[in-house]
Amino acid sequence: MEKPSVLDEKVLAVEVNAVTPEGAEVAKPVSISQLLKFAEKEDWILMTLGALGGIMSGVTLPLFSILLGGLYDDFIVPVGVSVLPAGEKYAKLFALVAIAAFIGGFAQMACFTIASERMTLKIRRVYLDAILKQDISWFDTCKSGELTSKIAENTVIIREGLGEKLGNLFQFMSMFVTGFIVGFVYNWKLTLVICSVAPLLAIGGGMMMKVMEDATSKGLGAYAAAGGIAEEAISMIRTVVAYGIEKRTADRYKHELAVAEEIGIKKAKAQGLGMGFTFGVYFMCYALAFWYGSILVKDSQNDAASSFPPQSNVAFPLCTADLPFIMTGADMNSYVCGFQTYSNDSSYEFTQPADICSCTQCDCGCYTTGSNCVQGGDVTAVFFAVIMGAFALGQASPSIR
Repeated sequence: MEKPSVLDEKVLAVEVNAVTPEGAEVAKPVSISQLLKFAEKEDWILMTLGALGGIMSGVTLPLFSILLGGLYDDFIVPVGVSVLPAGEKYAKLFALVAIAAFIGGFAQMACFTIASERMTLKIRRVYLDAILKQDISWFDTCKSGELTSKIAENTVIIREGLGEKLGNLFQFMSMFVTGFIVGFVYNWKLTLVICSVAPLLAIGGGMMMKVMEDATSKGLGAYAAAGGIAEEAISMIRTVVAYGIEKRTADRYKHELAVAEEIGIKKAKAQGLGMGFTFGVYFMCYALAFWYGSILVKDSQNDAASSFPPQSNVAFPLCTADLPFIMTGADMNSYVCGFQTYSNDSSYEFTQPADICSCTQCDCGCYTTGSNCVQGGDVTAVFFAVIMGAFALGQASPSIR
C-alpha cells in the first residue's frame, strides 16, 4: 500500500477553522480519498463489512413499511373471523426485521468505529510530526495552546467523518433507494404526489444543516481560542501573577466563551426553526398522501366493479339488484358488506356497483381473482417508505459533504 505523504499544510487544513500563521494561505481541505490513504488492509476489510451492515440497516425501515401495510390489510377481517393467525404471522416477521436491524446496525457502527480509530491514530502522529517540522518562526505566530487543542479536537472530527458519518452514508443511501423502489412498485401515482413535497423537506433540511455546520465550525474556533488562553495561563501562571494580569487573562477567556455562547444560541435557533418547518411539512404531507390515497382506493374499487361487474347469483339476489337499492330487514343477516354488520332496524343504500361489490358474497369488483385494487395497506406502505426515503436523503447530505 502506498505510504501517505506527510503534507504539513494539508494535514492542518483538514481541521475546522485551522490554525495558521497570520497572513499565511490556508490550504484547501483534503478529500476523503486522501484520508483513506491512511487505511491498511485490515481497515478496508472492516469498512467493507461496515458498509454491508449499513446497507442492511437501511433496508429494514422500508421493509418495515411493507409489513405495516400488509398488517393493516390482514387485520381487517369479517365479523367472526379471528385475527390471531395474522397477528402471529406479523409478529414473527417483525422479529426477523428486528434481528436484521440489530446485526446490520452493530456491524455498521462497530466496524467503522474501529477502522476510524485506527486511521485517526496514524493521522495524529502525522499531524504532530508536521507541526514539529515547522520552522521556529512559524511558532511565533501560532499559539502553542491552540495547536494542542486543535490536535485533540479536530482529529475527533476526522474520526467521526471516517467512522460514524461514512457508515451513515451507506445506511441512508440504501434507505433512500429502497424506499423509493417500494413506493414506485406499490403505487407510482401516490409516490409522485408525495415526491412533490420532497423538495420542501430537502430545502428545510439543507438550510438547517448549512447553518448548523457553519455555527459548529465557528464554535470550535472560539472554544479552541479559549482553551489556548487557559492552557497558556496555567502553564505560565508565575509570569501571569508576576505581571498582575490575572483579571486581564480571565476577561480574555470570558470574551472567547461569550463568542462561543452567541454562536451556540444562533445554532439552537436555526435547529429549532428547521425542525419546526420540517415536521410541519411532514404532517402536511400526511394529509396530502392519505387524502389522495383515499381517492385512489375509491377509484380502483369503481374500476374493478366496471371490469368485473355483479353477476346473477340465485343465493344472493342482492348482487344483481337494480341501483339504487336499499338493504333492510332480513337481508342484513345474509350479507357481509364492507366487513360491517348492520342491525335489523337500520338500512344501507347501494348507489353504485362498487357498493354491491363490497359484499364478499357477490364475488365481483375487488373480490374477483385478477383484480388489482388499491388497498389501505398499499397507501400506508407507500407513504412511509417514500417519506423514510426522503428523510434519509436529507440525513445523508451532511455525510456526503
